[in-house]
Amino acid sequence: MARLGKAISGGVRSRAAWAIGVLCMGGFSAHAEFAAGRALPPERDAHVAVVAGAIATVDGSVKETSRALYEVTGRSSLQGRREDYDLGDFGMDGGYPTFGLQVERAWKYWTLDCRLMYLAMDTAAVARRDYYIGVDGVSFRGREYEYMQIPAGRAFTADFTGLMLDVRGLITPCSWHTRDGGLVVTPWISLGGFLAGGTYEIDAGPASGLVTYQNPPETFVVGGAADGLVGAGLPELGLGGELRLGRAGERHLVVRGDYAICRYNGDTDLITTADHRNKEIDFDHVNVRLSGGLEWPLSGGSAISTGVQFQYIRTEAEIVSDADTPAAIRAARERFDKDVAFEMTILAAYLGYRF
Repeated sequence: MARLGKAISGGVRSRAAWAIGVLCMGGFSAHAEFAAGRALPPERDAHVAVVAGAIATVDGSVKETSRALYEVTGRSSLQGRREDYDLGDFGMDGGYPTFGLQVERAWKYWTLDCRLMYLAMDTAAVARRDYYIGVDGVSFRGREYEYMQIPAGRAFTADFTGLMLDVRGLITPCSWHTRDGGLVVTPWISLGGFLAGGTYEIDAGPASGLVTYQNPPETFVVGGAADGLVGAGLPELGLGGELRLGRAGERHLVVRGDYAICRYNGDTDLITTADHRNKEIDFDHVNVRLSGGLEWPLSGGSAISTGVQFQYIRTEAEIVSDADTPAAIRAARERFDKDVAFEMTILAAYLGYRF
C-alpha cells in the first residue's frame, strides 16, 4: 500500500492538471456553442449522495532537521540527537474503511458543494525504539502529564476517529455545449475550506514510571493511556470542471475533476495563541478530487446517480524557529526545526439522487 501511495503521489499533480484541462477544454469544437452560467436541467440542480470506500493509503512523517541552539552554543555534534517519526512506526499504512455524505446545490453562476467523510484508523503495534510523544494528557499516580514514552519492544494500540469536511463554492461563469445538447462542459473556479479533526486514543499498558528527556528537560510517563483531540483547517483555491455526456431524457455520463491548493509562508501566530511557541512555517497543501459515473433519468426529470471517485490529499510543511539572533536563540531555547509531511488517498463509490 505504501508503494502504491508513492506511485500515485508522484504523478497525481500532472495527471489531475491534464484531466481538468480536458474537462475545461473539451467543449471547444467546431460544433460547440457558448452559454452563460452552468447548464443543468431545472429538475437536476440538487444532488445528495452516500459514499462508501476505503482510505487506500495513508502516510505521514515528522522529521527533526536542526537545532539553532546547538550551533550558537558550539555543540554542533548534538545535532545527531534529532528524531524522525512516521506512521509506519505506528503500523499505519492504509486499508481503513470510510463512508460519508455529499450534498450539492447548483445555481446558474455558482454551486455549493459539501462533502463530509467519516474516518476511523486503528493499529496494534510494537515500538521499534523508544517513542517520545506529546499528548493532551497521561496520568501517573494521580497527576497529569503532557508527554508519554513508549519503550522499545512495548506493545501498544492507537486509534483515531474523526471527520473530514470539504466545503467549496464553485463559480461557474460559462459553459459550452454541442448544438444537440449531447455534450456539456462546465469549468469553474472554487473557493472553500478543508477541515479535518477527531479524537485519538493511545494505550501502552499500565504506566510504570517517569523519565526525563529533552533539553530543556520534560517529564515523560513510561507507558500509560492517553486520549485527546486533534484537528486542522485550511482555506483552498482551485480549478475544476464537469463533462456531461447524454441528451435530455437519456442516461448521462458525468466526469468531474477538482484541483485545489493552499500555500502559506509566515508566522504560526495564525494557528496558535501561545507566544512562546511561535515559529515560522512554510507549507504547501494539495487536494485533488476526480470522479466518474452515470445518471439514470426518472419520471419527472430527476435521476439516480452512481459512480466511483478518487481523492488525493498532500500537505508538506517546514517549521523553523523565528529567533534570528544568538541572544534570541539562547533565550528561546527552541527545540529542533521540523519537516512535516502527510498524504492520503481515498477510493470510494457513491449512490445518489439528483433532483
